[in-house]
Parts: sequence; structure tokens; C-alpha cells
Amino acid sequence: MKQNTPVDAFLTSSLGKFNKKLASQLGLIHSVVFTNFCLIAVRNNNLFPYLIPDIAKDAFIHVQTATKAVGILVEEGFIKRKRRGIPSKVWYSINEERLEEFMLFNIKEDK
Repeated sequence: MKQNTPVDAFLTSSLGKFNKKLASQLGLIHSVVFTNFCLIAVRNNNLFPYLIPDIAKDAFIHVQTATKAVGILVEEGFIKRKRRGIPSKVWYSINEERLEEFMLFNIKEDK
């Protein structure tokens, strides 16, 4: 039986409630990129390589915009980025603690 994670909760929240909050705090493009990261994380057990051109293609944005969006998401702590392997690839994972903190804060704020 699959355990519910903060990523699952983010993706299945009613009418994208948390996605709207993320978009209002970080911007729409960052929210779209983060949602794409979440969808891929669910399929790959939260550790996956993801090339910037692929991120741009999946989000229908320019490569430079994707680079900035990923940088901001890393800076804000929503995703983790590290290099692994030979040749080196950039691997990403969702920072579930930060996502859970964000969601809990916004639930309390709505009440």
C-alpha cells in the first residue's frame, strides 16, 4: 500500500489550492515548473535526473527562464539538486519537509 507523501497531497489538493498559493508567492512559471517536478518525482521515487532543456520543453518556456525558475526553487528550498555519476548528471529531488511546511502554513493561514 502506497503511503501518502507531501508531494501526493500537493498534486491532489482540491482545485490546486497549494499550487495557487505557490504561484502567488513565487510566480506562475515557478509553480508550473515545480508541479512538473512533483509529477516526475512521483514516477521516480523522488530522485531523478532532469535536464534544463527538458524542463523548458515540459513547461513550454524558454531555456533561460527554466534555468532561473529551477535556481529560485532550489534557493527557496522546494527542490534539492546534486551532481552524481560519471559522467556527472544533475539529480533532483523534492524537499518534502519544505513542501510540508509550506502546505501546513497555508492551511493555518486559511482558517
